[in-house]
Amino acid sequence: MRLIATFQDQRKAILLSNYLKSQNIENECEISISTDWGDSQYGAPTCRIWVRDEEHLQEALEITRNFSENSEDPRFQPLETDQVQVHLKRERRKTSTEKDLNKPEGKQNGLESRSEWRNEPMGFVTLSLLVICSLLFFFSNMSAPVPDQEALKAKAEFLPLPALQYSTLEKNLLFDYPHAFEIVDTINEKIESELITQFNPLPKAIATLYQHYQHASYWNGYYDRILSYFDPIYASRFSADAPWFEKIQQGQLWRLISPAFLHAGYFHLFFNMIWLIILGKQLEQRIGWQRYLFFVIFAALITNTSQYLMSGFNFMGFSGVVCAMIAFVWVRQRAAPWEGYLLQTSTLNFTLIFLVSIVLLQLGSFYTEIVYKYSINPGIANTAHMMGLLVGIILGKLNVFSWKFR
Repeated sequence: MRLIATFQDQRKAILLSNYLKSQNIENECEISISTDWGDSQYGAPTCRIWVRDEEHLQEALEITRNFSENSEDPRFQPLETDQVQVHLKRERRKTSTEKDLNKPEGKQNGLESRSEWRNEPMGFVTLSLLVICSLLFFFSNMSAPVPDQEALKAKAEFLPLPALQYSTLEKNLLFDYPHAFEIVDTINEKIESELITQFNPLPKAIATLYQHYQHASYWNGYYDRILSYFDPIYASRFSADAPWFEKIQQGQLWRLISPAFLHAGYFHLFFNMIWLIILGKQLEQRIGWQRYLFFVIFAALITNTSQYLMSGFNFMGFSGVVCAMIAFVWVRQRAAPWEGYLLQTSTLNFTLIFLVSIVLLQLGSFYTEIVYKYSINPGIANTAHMMGLLVGIILGKLNVFSWKFR
């Protein structure tokens, strides 16, 4: 199904549609009302003519060109004026009852109509991703340690706080879990098992382990290296000799994508899953589950790896993949509007403002760290977001991800 013309004048759209039908060119006249508050055309009708059969496309385009040049040509006036008005009223009634996408039921040439897409249940891959993310969040929270807050505060003075808060599930699914943090786990176990409450001075056994931890470097990202160019004080936080991809080099390849399925809180999970439901369903319907699954895995791989290289292993969330989906839909809406991706302009604008805001906040934190030695880092995986947008734009331009007759 191909889009051949768009009109603001409903009468012209109906005249062209009926003339095409008189030439045995099957088509659909779609009349919709803009409900996007952020659009200057809010409330205005938009009429689209879709040709169903690809083999009649060139003939339909030639007729459309002639119609655009002279729509008052007698050959385009097969209906009496009152008949046109009746047709207009019928179409308006359909629009008012929220059936503005006037598509036939069933399949045409093996292709499901877009109205059917709206009524279809969520695809298997999208549903599976939703369930996996939700279950991982549930079990991670169930197994997360709940230490005494006073004890946690005391430990955090000499041990990295994240290592004390990760669940066992998270430790096995994060992009990496360095040997240095495994030493921290051993220290914490000894503290818990021996009921140690005094850390000044440290007991001898723990002091020895702590020295091992201090000398065990791990990859902490290029961000600190960039900071060190501006202020040497940060050079101690970056080690060029630190081992990369420690667990992945041991064969734990699932870590390349698994951080995308972990979430840090209820809002984090809810926000990402809403986007997954809205966008994932559309992608799976239009490009098929195999290409959609590849899209998700590829986007997770690129965004996770990029974030790890920039900031180390301490990140999680599906938002990098969501950004790839948003950019993909944006590209396809402009490159192939007949594919029917639904994402309103105001939603795109809001998303863009949000992403720009957190990038500016990150830049502000970078400035305060250099000038005031104080961080206001929001703890958001900005590198993953930016790389997700880039991945979505690139994949959106590839024909292999275009909507094809199935």
